[in-house]
Parts: sequence; C-alpha cells; structure tokens
Amino acid sequence: MAIDVSLTFPNSGVTGFEVHQVDYRDALNELFELTLDVTSTDAEVDLSGVVGEEIVVELSDEPFLKKVRGIVRRVRQLSAEPTGVSRYEIAVVPPLWLATRGTDHRIFQNLTADDVCKAVAGAYGGRIPAPVSLIASPERPAQEYRVQYGETDFDFMFRALADEGLISYFDHGAGGSDWVLAEETAFTDDGAPRVPFVPPLGTGMGAAGPTVSFIAITSSIETSMVTVRDYDFRKPEYVLEQQAETSQRAFVREATLERYEFLTNKVTAASEKRGAALARQYLEEARSERRTFECHTSFALGAGGRFTVERPPRADVNGQLLVLRSRCSIAEGADGRPVRRHVLVCAPAVDPWRPPRRPKPRIFGTQTAFVVGNKAGVDEIDVDEHGRVKVEFRWDRRDQHEGNPTRFVRVSQGWAGLDYGMVMPPRVNEEVIIAYLDGDPDEPIVVGRLHNAWNVSPLKLPAEKTRSIWKSKTSPGGEGFNQIMMEDKKGEELLELHAHRDNLVTVGANQTVNVGGDQKIHAGGKREDHVEGAVKQDYDTSLTTTVGGPQKTTAKDVTERYASQDTEIDGKRHTKAGAVDEDFASLKTTVKGLHEEEFGTTKLKGGDVGWEVGALDWKTKGLSWTLSGSGYIKAPSFVIDTPEFKVTNAGSHKEVKGAWETVKAAWNERTWHKLAFIGLDMKAVIAETKTFGRSVNIGYQKLDITGFKIDFAAFKMQNNAVNMKTIGTKIDKNAIQMTLVGIFSIA
Repeated sequence: MAIDVSLTFPNSGVTGFEVHQVDYRDALNELFELTLDVTSTDAEVDLSGVVGEEIVVELSDEPFLKKVRGIVRRVRQLSAEPTGVSRYEIAVVPPLWLATRGTDHRIFQNLTADDVCKAVAGAYGGRIPAPVSLIASPERPAQEYRVQYGETDFDFMFRALADEGLISYFDHGAGGSDWVLAEETAFTDDGAPRVPFVPPLGTGMGAAGPTVSFIAITSSIETSMVTVRDYDFRKPEYVLEQQAETSQRAFVREATLERYEFLTNKVTAASEKRGAALARQYLEEARSERRTFECHTSFALGAGGRFTVERPPRADVNGQLLVLRSRCSIAEGADGRPVRRHVLVCAPAVDPWRPPRRPKPRIFGTQTAFVVGNKAGVDEIDVDEHGRVKVEFRWDRRDQHEGNPTRFVRVSQGWAGLDYGMVMPPRVNEEVIIAYLDGDPDEPIVVGRLHNAWNVSPLKLPAEKTRSIWKSKTSPGGEGFNQIMMEDKKGEELLELHAHRDNLVTVGANQTVNVGGDQKIHAGGKREDHVEGAVKQDYDTSLTTTVGGPQKTTAKDVTERYASQDTEIDGKRHTKAGAVDEDFASLKTTVKGLHEEEFGTTKLKGGDVGWEVGALDWKTKGLSWTLSGSGYIKAPSFVIDTPEFKVTNAGSHKEVKGAWETVKAAWNERTWHKLAFIGLDMKAVIAETKTFGRSVNIGYQKLDITGFKIDFAAFKMQNNAVNMKTIGTKIDKNAIQMTLVGIFSIA
C-alpha cells in the first residue's frame, strides 16, 4: 500500500509511480536531498526521460513541509518483479545541486559572497535559479579578490558564504523550494510557530496535530574567546589585532578558551573595524552548536525553519528553536499505515548561528602568469605606487589581456629596505613566477621572471653561455638599453657597463680605479672635471695631449717642472700676463718667420749677448748704451743717418784706419790723434766747416763703407757745441761688429 505522497514531472509527463517511502535530509548551508522508494507497472518506463527533469513531490499529510520541488539526480532500479511491477529509487535534489558537478578556475573581483553566488548560478543559463537574498546590511564589504581554484562551483559558493558568515537554506513554500541567503537567523523561515510537547507515554497519546515527543539536550565545551590578527603592508608597523569574547557560559566552571587566528589580507589599517566583526563572527561560529536539542517530532520541517515548544520538559528549552539539521522519514507500516520518524536538530533561535568555514584549496607550488597593462599595446609598464602589477594567469579562460584580470600583485625584489634595495618592476607581457602566501589562491605574489619563445633571452645561448647579463630596455619604444654584462670566458674576461644616454656616478668618500693595462676614455661631446681639492697626476713614461680646438687653462698659480720640454706651435701663440719672471739655465728660441715683440719697458740683465741675424732694423724713440767694457763694431759698411750725432769720449782717440776722400774741418780746440782708415771712402759734395762758429753745414753727404773698423785703444773727442744737420743720409751696411775694450758713449 502506498503512502499519501505523490510526485509529478511537469516537463516530461511521465506518470505511473507509486511512492512507498520518503527520506528527506536537510541542513543549513547544505543541499537537501529527498529519496523516494517508488514502484511502476510500466516495464518500459524511459528512465533517461526522468533523470535531470524537474520533479514536484507533494507530502499531503505533512502540516508544514507540504511540497518539495527539485530535479531528479538519480534513478536506480531496485527490482524487476515477474508481475511487471518494478521498484525504483529516485533521488531528488535542488537545481543548485548541478553546481556540485561543475569545477572551474576563475577570478571574482570586488564582489560580496551573495554576488558571487548570483554570478556563478547565472553561468548555468537559468538551470540554477538565482538565490533570494535577505541580506540587508549595506556595510558588508566586497572582497577585492577571490579565486575559485579547482573547486566545484557549489564548494566555492558555499565556502564564500561561510567566509562571510552568511546562512543558506531552502524555503519550501508555495513558490517552490527557493534558495535563500540570510545574514541572521532572524530572517529564516518561521513556518511553525508553536508546537506542544507530548511525551510518547502518558496523557496526550494520539493527540491530533503536530507534536514534539522527545527532546535530548547536548552541551559541549567550546571556544569562549577569538583573537584575530592581520598584517597590512601599507602600515607594516601597525598591529592589526581584535578580540571577541562571550559573556555567556555554557556551564558553571567554563574557563576562557582562546582561538587565535592569523589572517591573510582580510583586514587593513583602513578597515580595522572589519577585524572586530570577523572576530565576533568566528566566535559565533565556534559556539553555534555548544548547546543543541534533538527533537523527535510528528512533522517534517526543513533546515532554517523555526518553532516554539509549548510545555517543554525542561526550562532551558523554553523559547523559539531554529532547525539546524532535519531528517524526516515516512514509510509504509506493517499494518499499512504510514510510519513517521522525524528528527530535528535545533539550537536556541536567540543564539547567533554561523556556518562552519569550509577548507580552501591550497597551491603549495608555483605558477606562471603574464603581466598585463591597463591598455594592451599601449602601456609597457603599469605599476602602482607600491610597484605592484596585474597579471593574467594561464588558467584564466577569460583571456583578459588588459585592464584588471587580477588585483595588483606585490612583487618580490632582491633587496627591499627603508629607502634602499633593488627595484625592477615587471613590464607588460613579461612571464613571471607566482607563489602564494600560505598557499592561499587569493594571495598571489610575484617571486621571479622567466624568458620564453616570445620574450627571448638577450644572450645567444648556448654560444654565449659564459656570459651573465643585466639588460634593460628603453620605454616606451624599446630602441635603446642600459646593460651590465660579464664575460667569464677564460682569457676574455670582461665587465661591460653600457648606458644608452646618461651615466651618473656618485662617490661619497674616496674612489680608487686600478687599471692593469690600457685605459681609454672617449667623450663625444663636452667633458668637465671639477675637483674641489688638490689634483696630482703621475705619468711614469710619457704624456701626449692633443687638442683639436682651443685650449684654455685658468689657474691661480701654476708651477711646472720638466726634465726637458719641447713645445711646437703650428699656428699663432698669444701670451698675456701681468708680470713674467723666467729663469733659464740656457734659452734658445728659433723663429722661422716674423718675430715681433711689443713691450712697455724692457730690461735685460745677464752675461754676454750674441746676436746673429740676417738684418737688424731698430726703431726707437731714444737709444742709450752704457758699456762697462770696451766696444767693438765690425761691418762691411756702416751708415749712421741722423739729424744730430754726438760722440762724447773723455779719453783719447787712438787710431782710425781708413781713407778720407775730402775732409774739411776747423777745430777751435782739438787734440790730434792718429786716425787710420783702412778701406774708408768718404765723399762729400758741398761741405763747409766753420771752426770758430762750431757749426758744420752739409748740403749733401754720402758715406759708402765697404769695410769699416774702428779700434779704440784710447779715444777722446770733446766738443763744446756740435750741431749737425743732415739733409739726406744713407747707410748701407753688410756687417757691423763692435768690440768694446774701453768706454764708448754716444750722447
């Protein structure tokens, strides 16, 4: 005989099943499952037309759980009887069960858990209805980054719900078996407000209506304090720690039992209150089932339902109860009447209930990903103020090559300290190695870089296997690079530093450069050296300086010391000085062209002076020679051309050798001396000498000297007044030699 339970398939039209037994299991934050034991007289029933179909099970005798709507998960044939009646087992689950059969690797950003559930359910194209949300708190923060990594869609969604302390249950009301999300148990179904307690023996046996016949209490020791701590790299010195402690004790001698949890980027310094909320949530989770009531009832009720027991057997059962887990069974009895076994595990509805958190997948190895920029093909480097980058994982099927496929991911550097360290931001399209903090898929971190067939190595391997290189690239464009290269091939060891543009070297104290071989410095533009202290340059062999353009040296004092110096100037030389003091052991100056000197006043002091020149032409405003010894002039010819010529000699004129063509003179006072002229020819045309007037007037005089020699042993010439006027005088001289023995003065 069948029980009073019917089933229908709204979309397939399959009929002919009789229900003999029903088992219903349900729990908060779980999927319900209804198992039916049915028979059919249709030996050719199409089971493939049943599996996956929507099914409606009506429980006519149940006062509260009257209808369950779901899909057929499985049909199993239990027996095939000769009479043609076959027995089947049909498993009914909510459409959400389909999520247990789908797994994925994907990323959700800036969504709350209920938003995640809606997004995942929506991917099933309507086969999984979106949840009904009873969440009203606007302060619940969206999680910046959440990863489903190899989990079923169901496990991922319900892990997200538990992480945020949200409650999930199914409302089997008139609209069907709706999936409901709630923030507090106060939002759960209140379908059975008051039910009397009727013990199995004694008065009340056979009472009409729903009853509670048995209540068993379970009390247990649970955590009474939760401490959470987190770390925010934006404020590393700040301790993010919060505590939550209960003031209620489940038993008399209950002592403080602390649960400490270190979180991973769940709380930041800017959202410190979130830490207090999580501590409270975890405490409520730990104490949700510290006291439960197992109620045997005459009615079925789904998880999330609430009811109140009238006339409870214990005072602590007084109050509304929340159904945590439900197991209801209806079967045919031996006498043909239905036998009901309903067990509801409840907790006081006034106590907060939080679902236990579900294990998160862990990635204890590493993965690779590619760095992306805000705009593909435009951004070459895209980092935030902390040097973080966004990456695209190979397992991310969105193939989002730009924008925000992930949140910003921190990057490990070779050295990181307070305003010091190594910083090499990953660039767009670089393949990077990803590790995970504590294996958490939500906490990726870049720990390395990789070359691939796209981003090839700057070295030609294996040919350049002895080289190590650190090479960057100009951005944007990539037309230049900076590089440090080390060649370790034996006999060819090399350290190369290449700067594409500028190179700045700053040394705080001393710098020593030792070059064992040659050193060459080439500057394509200007070079400027500034030394605040002293400069010392030692060259053990030679120094060659070649200046293609002008050279200018400015110094306060210059001291130069050479063993020898050879200076050769192809062009002009200009020297300007305030005063010049030169001290030479010997000095030889050779001028191939014109030698021109201009002085204000010139004073020469030294030993003998010997001149050997082709011709000597002096132009001076005045001339005064003072000879401390004898004077000697020797020349093939000698001409003195002057309007006035005066020779003063205090001594005597010893000898003048030569010949006078015509000499006419009158002497007022004279002392004759021997004059010898050797090769002297003097010709005068119009000459007059007036002795007493001491005047010589010469109209024209020509003096040709082919050889002229004056030997003064003792020469004296005294004139009281001499006035010589020369209209025209010409002196041609080939050589003049003056040998001074005594004193020679011309005034």
